[in-house]
Amino acid sequence: MKKITLLLFTAVCALAFAGCNDEDEPTTTVSLEIVSSDIGFEAPGGTGTISLNTTATAVEAVSDKAWLTIDSATPSGVTYTVGEHDNALQRSAKITITAMDQSRQVTILQNGTRFDISADPIELDPTGRTASTVAYDTSLDTPPQISIPEDAATWLSASAADGTISLTATLNYTGKRSTTITVTEGWKPVEIQVSQDMVSLVDKSSVVLDREAATVTVTATEYMEYVGADWSVSTDATWLTLTKGQSDSFTVKVEENTSGAQRTGTIDVKSSNGDVLCTVTVSQKIYSYEFFLGEWTMHYSDSDSGKATTLKVTLAANEDRTGYTASGLYYDIVLGYDDSGSTPKLTMLRQYITYNGTYYVYLCPWDAMSGYYTWGEGYGADLIYNMKESDQQLLFQDNGAWGDHAVNSFMIYAFKSMTTSSSTAAGSYARYPLITSFTR
Repeated sequence: MKKITLLLFTAVCALAFAGCNDEDEPTTTVSLEIVSSDIGFEAPGGTGTISLNTTATAVEAVSDKAWLTIDSATPSGVTYTVGEHDNALQRSAKITITAMDQSRQVTILQNGTRFDISADPIELDPTGRTASTVAYDTSLDTPPQISIPEDAATWLSASAADGTISLTATLNYTGKRSTTITVTEGWKPVEIQVSQDMVSLVDKSSVVLDREAATVTVTATEYMEYVGADWSVSTDATWLTLTKGQSDSFTVKVEENTSGAQRTGTIDVKSSNGDVLCTVTVSQKIYSYEFFLGEWTMHYSDSDSGKATTLKVTLAANEDRTGYTASGLYYDIVLGYDDSGSTPKLTMLRQYITYNGTYYVYLCPWDAMSGYYTWGEGYGADLIYNMKESDQQLLFQDNGAWGDHAVNSFMIYAFKSMTTSSSTAAGSYARYPLITSFTR
């Protein structure tokens, strides 16, 4: 409590003498002087004293505000109590002191509540081992009140003391979570966003595999010990076989995917009482780089008769496994491999093939419907897998790079130099018009 003392001096009331006779009663006048007073208080409030000098044998004191109460009133002084002020604005109250026919007033002032705290978001320790703190400053003697939403109270606790709020969360292994707490001091509520990332109980939360059979090892992290030493694994996926040994890991044996569709299985990691601590998702494709190796049949139209015809084409792995060498055409060519999308595809693009001692040989995209061919870089077609196990096809589709023309065919073409142009073009070795698909 901060007090401001005011010294007030009042003149002693002059005695009034009036004419009298033997029948008049004598007149008595008292003096009332305020010697000093506590008149200023901070928001927490407190007690104050008004010192008096009076000839009266008794005095009365009255407050005009409920937040200021009179404790005692005697000829020597008045004591009073100022309550806590939880508003922002300054307030005032008047104490009226009366001694017989004399009265005096004292005005008491109280400052509003000051509360300063940062509203910046707070990121909590995912492990729950270390508390997060935020400093505050207040003019009240009491700490601020902290309100936590009911759904967050199960994992978040808070305390306030000595100008610091401490926030502690439990170990989070279920997923990122957040809430908004409200810190209130006096008149001023402040909302603060609180969030907590998760820790992983295992080193793999998801696994994506190609169609071939595989074995994967999943290992528990250091945080598993905080939720219990005994844990188990289970799954409903019949194509997954789980084995957990004495160590902090388990193996997942995955069968080859010949189901005809991509599939996903979930592994539950459970505590000793059966609660699911976390899950591991295993997804398996129906294709892989190796899946496209081997013999395919290319379907196209005969360049002379125009009738539908076929050609056996064999795909062999490239050394860097980014594509395939396709043999069976007039010259071997290279097909690219792209599994970045939801559907895998092979790419058949304009490319330099070889120098045969006489000519420079290129694979050139061709629009057989219009009669134009091109040697433009990046022009070509995609061979898109139809994702059908029982009817496997690579569907031929123009990649859209040639503008107004559509690539529906290819030619193996000879040029007189490495510079491809109409002036260096020598003629075609082979033509493959209107390609529709590769099947097997």
